[in-house]
Amino acid sequence: MHPYASDIFLHRVRNLALACLLSAAISCGASAPVRPDSLALCSTPDAPLDPVDRVFAGKTQTEVCLSALMDALVRARYVVLGETHDNPDHHQRQERLLKAFLAAQPTAAVAFEMLDEDDASGLAQASQSADELAERVDWAHSGWPEFWQYKPVFEVALAAHAPIIAAHPSGEHVRASMHEIDSAEARDLHIDTPLPDEQVQAQYEEIREAHCGHASGVMLAMMQSAQIYKDAFMARALARTGTPVALIAGRGHARNDRAVPYFLARIQAGPTLSIAFIEANDANLDVAAHDTQAFDYVVFTPSRHTPDPCEEFRKQLEKMRQHPRTEDANAEGSSASDGTP
Repeated sequence: MHPYASDIFLHRVRNLALACLLSAAISCGASAPVRPDSLALCSTPDAPLDPVDRVFAGKTQTEVCLSALMDALVRARYVVLGETHDNPDHHQRQERLLKAFLAAQPTAAVAFEMLDEDDASGLAQASQSADELAERVDWAHSGWPEFWQYKPVFEVALAAHAPIIAAHPSGEHVRASMHEIDSAEARDLHIDTPLPDEQVQAQYEEIREAHCGHASGVMLAMMQSAQIYKDAFMARALARTGTPVALIAGRGHARNDRAVPYFLARIQAGPTLSIAFIEANDANLDVAAHDTQAFDYVVFTPSRHTPDPCEEFRKQLEKMRQHPRTEDANAEGSSASDGTP
């Protein structure tokens, strides 16, 4: 949609300099190579690394060196950094990769799923600090994880003087998309052609799992419609900037087969790189056991011991049975905030 060759294909010498600066993986005259902080260089049979912080090519599930990811990063016009929202380890790694991208792409912007159309006015004036930005968009009442988790990512963008983009549709528009999408808007978003049926079915299964098997058939269709709308909307928001963009979003939005990169490809926006951060737990370290093939690269991060979400969901359902009117009102308020991935 926009010309991009001049600002993404970097001179060989500049690439080498960036690799030295950003990944710290090449000695470049230093006395010894330095392992990048919290991102592994490469594992070898003689010196295997822990599964955590190893980098894999998503499609082939083969391990690659950090330099391969970095080279792809500085060449992409669009980068989607897919997180688990409440995982600080993911935000830490996003921060480091974002620094690399912005150093390679001095005109780039940074877009956030966590900021929606209603936040645009708060972003209109330049913020002097991340805390000031958070106050302007009323982050504390947004429904997203506490701001301290995202603060370092925003600080990287502000330090680079990168425009900050509200990528997500408003809660009102998301709710409307669950029922009907205007035909002209559907064409503009390139969702007038349905997803392949296998991807629709995969989304249904994902939604069922996220709701612990309690989502009904009608609700599945409504939520799947909203999911497609959100992904296509964010893809359009990135393309409309006219510049390279890094998107901070939930991992599901980074999928090449049905999410933001898929719709960027539909509109031929330019080279897109999807990077997913996935927790590696002690019981399941086999890469083949993880859903990696929808991403260009996967970085494994430390596992966390978190409460069983389905147990929490079961407790919520039990409360709804005991206090139906109160909980119905709460549920309506929750959907309005649209604080879900």
